[in-house]
Amino acid sequence: MKGALVLLLFSPVFALAQNPNVLEQGREVFNKSCSSGYCHGAAGAGGGAPRIAARGFDQNFITNTVTRGIANTGMQAFANALSREELNAVVAYVARLNGISNPSTPPVASA
Repeated sequence: MKGALVLLLFSPVFALAQNPNVLEQGREVFNKSCSSGYCHGAAGAGGGAPRIAARGFDQNFITNTVTRGIANTGMQAFANALSREELNAVVAYVARLNGISNPSTPPVASA
């Protein structure tokens, strides 16, 4: 049930991430959380973990992977580690690294 809820919350059918600030925020979150030498490296070019840039990943795959992680690997789930806004931004950024020109993000609930 939780998986279905996560998919609904982060489904790419919502508003497009046309605001460059979303992508910049995603880059900043990625740099803090994912780009170290033992993870995916700068701009997803590869490090200790596989390269994630220019792999042709679709946004559903990216969303699921960032949200849920990958069992039995170093790829942790970020659903509870990042705010919804940060999670949406990093998914949009990684989608852009994979050639998705207009990544989508669900709307972020205002506080």
